[in-house]
Amino acid sequence: MNREIKKINGDKVKEYLPAAGLVVVILLFTALTGGRMIAPTNLLLIMKQSAMQIIACVGVTFVLAHGNLDFSFGANIAISCAAGAIVGANVSYLLFLPVCILTGILLEVFMCFIHLSCKVPAIVVSWALMFFDQGIMTTLVGKFPMKLPEELVFMDHTWFYIIMAVAVCLIGWYLLDYTRLGKYNKAIGSNIVNARFSGIPVNKFKYLAYVVSGVSVGICAIICMARGRTASTLTASGAAIDVLIAVVLGGMSLGGGTKTRISAGIIGTLMLEFLTNGLTMVGADNNLIGMVKGLIFLTAVIITFDRKAVQVVI
Repeated sequence: MNREIKKINGDKVKEYLPAAGLVVVILLFTALTGGRMIAPTNLLLIMKQSAMQIIACVGVTFVLAHGNLDFSFGANIAISCAAGAIVGANVSYLLFLPVCILTGILLEVFMCFIHLSCKVPAIVVSWALMFFDQGIMTTLVGKFPMKLPEELVFMDHTWFYIIMAVAVCLIGWYLLDYTRLGKYNKAIGSNIVNARFSGIPVNKFKYLAYVVSGVSVGICAIICMARGRTASTLTASGAAIDVLIAVVLGGMSLGGGTKTRISAGIIGTLMLEFLTNGLTMVGADNNLIGMVKGLIFLTAVIITFDRKAVQVVI
């Protein structure tokens, strides 16, 4: 009985620790910066910088829910930017948005197809696709203009990013917690064998998870182009790692399962942005900021890692 109580209490602590950490970071740097951290203009800046990563976290969460990792996410965003820019410039600017989203879906679904049909671990496929995308991007940048159509420049507004992020979070939360799409993917992540015995069409719902992820890739591409106006080989570089760091900081296990939740990516992203913003305000250099992020990430992994589910060979 005592062990069960301790386990429940421990789970509760892990559940609320990320949110508490976010509050501590905000309060600490509010004090250190004399209140500049929570100035309205600075808060809007943080929200603008957080929007794309929050949207990315929502999409990746569906893939993480069934236990897969996607390291090609950032490279897929870059290719979606390129596809949208090329079609928008040569055909019609009206096609920019749908082409970005469709390209994101196709890339993510293609990765799932290779993973399932060839029975190759998804993480390996994502690494291969990442390098493939980078090669394509390098080729395209030298041959085509990669600019946002002038008719769509109006999207570069803080409130556009915030509204998009809020809408994606609400839709993602509903799909993950209240539909078969989310519930079945979490069941697959908890135990894929039991999921199959329960009659869950595992492959179908993995594909659907990658479709959701692909939509978020496309939306991130739109935001990326709206902010930067152009695409290059550096577009969204490192985005996949940033997303994984954010969800872990938010308290989610990379193994997926029933504890997968949308809030993890939101909390983790905000924690990273407030931390980076605060350290910059107090005069910390980029090297120190990187060291602090790495230390916090390592601590979060140690706290959230499910040692019972994974056997580590030393």
